Amino acid sequence: MAVTTVQRSRSPLGTTALVLAAVSAIGLVSLVIGHILDPNHFSSDSKKEGTLDSVFFFMYFPCLVLAAVTGVAAWIVGRRSRHAGNVQAGMIALGYVVIGIISFVLISNFG
Repeated sequence: MAVTTVQRSRSPLGTTALVLAAVSAIGLVSLVIGHILDPNHFSSDSKKEGTLDSVFFFMYFPCLVLAAVTGVAAWIVGRRSRHAGNVQAGMIALGYVVIGIISFVLISNFG
């Protein structure tokens, strides 16, 4: 009977997925706070759009897309190589992607 070992460490790919998800979350929280505190500079109207709105949106959206891509890659690599750390990092990143998209849609509809 063969004994299989499961490694709990995380590769740079899994760490990258988590960092991208965290940066995207900071951008999303900054957008939400900006819309609450100063709606004139964080408007969905393109004529009133401010610099901070653009900065935080581009902090949120590209990192969200990259977190999705690296999260899927980390999950697949972790499943194939039996790295529990990569599987967990991929699942956390993908979970954040779903929550981030739902949050952004709700905020943009009610904001």
